[in-house]
Amino acid sequence: MTAPHPDDFTLLVLLEGEMSEMDAARLKRHLSTCPACASAYREIEKLDRTLKTTLPTLEEALAEPELPEGDPFRCRPDCTRLGRRLPPAGDEALHEVFAATRDAAEVKSRLLSAAAAPEEDLREALSALDLLALRDRYGLGYALDDALYNMVEGPARWARFGRASADTVLAARADGRALDAPAERAYPLDDLLGLSLLVQGTACNWTGEFLRGGRDLRRAYGAFARGSVSERRLASVELVEAQRRAFLDRAEEALHLADRARGTFQALGLEDEAAKAAAAHAIALSYLDRDEEALKEFREALPVLANHERWSSYVGVLNCLGFSVLRLSRVDEARREYARALRQVGREVRPAVHSFIRANLARTLFEGGRYSDAVRAFESAARLFSTQGAKGDELAMHLLRVEALVRSGEFERARQLLGSLAGEVRALEAVDPELLDSFEAALGGDLPDIDLVGTLRNQAQGQISERLRRAV
Repeated sequence: MTAPHPDDFTLLVLLEGEMSEMDAARLKRHLSTCPACASAYREIEKLDRTLKTTLPTLEEALAEPELPEGDPFRCRPDCTRLGRRLPPAGDEALHEVFAATRDAAEVKSRLLSAAAAPEEDLREALSALDLLALRDRYGLGYALDDALYNMVEGPARWARFGRASADTVLAARADGRALDAPAERAYPLDDLLGLSLLVQGTACNWTGEFLRGGRDLRRAYGAFARGSVSERRLASVELVEAQRRAFLDRAEEALHLADRARGTFQALGLEDEAAKAAAAHAIALSYLDRDEEALKEFREALPVLANHERWSSYVGVLNCLGFSVLRLSRVDEARREYARALRQVGREVRPAVHSFIRANLARTLFEGGRYSDAVRAFESAARLFSTQGAKGDELAMHLLRVEALVRSGEFERARQLLGSLAGEVRALEAVDPELLDSFEAALGGDLPDIDLVGTLRNQAQGQISERLRRAV
């Protein structure tokens, strides 16, 4: 039987001299006859040299405690001191890892399907996992990574998936057999727990549950510190925490965390992750009223994220770029940015991404006073959200459409539209009845109070967002 090709981790083990002499000799013979693996090994050698050059500077940055005393993110866990878990050496162990990563694809697919199913079906699929087995650990890890990459497709759904996954991992940790299993060295349960909590914390940044997200991210940081102590994973938590702190007007702290994460990703050669961290840095700049600097970083990050097809991050960065441009009163520029983005994201391939961009383009038209155009744009975005079952987003677009109609002087059309929505809104209990009554009353008479309509629309939209979070 032909021996499998070594993965990057195995080649790194060889490079660092942490493989037995017999296994190293066997792998070197393979490299001498396999051009592809030999090329991969040379790339890893090159990356290792880069790390040795850049890491001293990075370590110096990590040692600068610019966060308050007692902050759980003040200093990153010392990966060198804690050590790194390596899988057991030997052909049999390596073959087991290769087989597990190959067979994990089916587990990942099954879990992602269950994530879109009702809660009981998701819990059942997770309870069927055997976390003593390396295959199922990789399968769950791959599914959680997929949730992070596709967060825009449904933050509420992924939050539920992360929460249920964390419960499953905690139950496995309570069983002493899982911690003593051979799989623990290759993929520690604490890494799976950290990944589950990172998914939850990331989703909370999208849904606005920042306090809950902070708890999840602190726990994720601690879990990765107990697990493989991966620099990449710890930096990923710092990146999301930087975003969260910027949203909470703690922008100086956000700048520090984003810089720390970006330095790590650059040292590891992870261009897409470094672009995400640069965007988090730009968000913090924007909250410090440094929008011109922020725009430069946003624009540099967008093409990198598009090239790597990191669409969740792409949409988030595009939203923030649009807000910065609007804050600078450059509405036409914001509209051009969204129009350019629509040309890159196909409606059929990434419908949720396409919908968000459409919605933001409509808001830009609205902010620019082009109310008649905004009416049509909000209607188009509402239809897109409807096809995905995103009821909260659909209703939000219709409410904005009501206000746009009022501001364009089409009062009767606005009344008719709100009247057609009222029954559904009441049935879903998406808005307090008193607020909906006030909204309808504000539209009465020959000349509605436009400012009051805007205030009530904003309040109603906030309640819809809270009660009908995006679930697709």
